Amino acid sequence: MPKFILDLVLKYGRPILAGQVRHFLTGGGVYLVTNGYADNDTAQKAIGAAVTLLSLGWSIVQKIMAEKAKQDALVAAAPRAQPAFQVVNKP
Repeated sequence: MPKFILDLVLKYGRPILAGQVRHFLTGGGVYLVTNGYADNDTAQKAIGAAVTLLSLGWSIVQKIMAEKAKQDALVAAAPRAQPAFQVVNKP
């Protein structure tokens, strides 16, 4: 997924972006019905399927991002290992 999309989602939140995606898909359905490429029922089913798949994909992305943030926090909080011995260069 492109970084700018993730940045938009983090900045504006999921509900706003989800609404925009639904409107975009609805507009595409209206175009298909108006130009005779699909009937109303088919367009509604296709839009419903697309929204479902996008929601599923976003859920997976959210879980991956949460797990990465958790791992990053654990790494940042872990104490730094000190070497067991120190090498001293003698002339």
